[in-house]
Amino acid sequence: MERKTNRKRRWEQTFFVWLMRTFLATAALILGLILFTITRRGLESLSWEMISQPPDGDYYVGGGGGILNAILGSVYLGLGATVLSLAWPCRWCFICMASAPIGGWSTGCASPSM
Repeated sequence: MERKTNRKRRWEQTFFVWLMRTFLATAALILGLILFTITRRGLESLSWEMISQPPDGDYYVGGGGGILNAILGSVYLGLGATVLSLAWPCRWCFICMASAPIGGWSTGCASPSM
């Protein structure tokens, strides 16, 4: 009986692994087609003027202009997130060290209620 159960489990595992691989390959193929289409159609309209100029007043209704504001906004958000992620652990450890008893906590940075 145990042998039959092991064979069934092995078959189920093999089936679901191949099913998962099939879905993964399908999703990767669809993503690749989407990226290929965007790249193929987007490279035709990409120019230095579009990248280096801010949008005009009628940019959103089919007018000219560029995407400089969007690029700079993304850079600023990325830099701000990086600065905050680097500064937050230092702030947390400073709070823990400031509220630690004179002997210190043996478990490291723990809450003062311990």
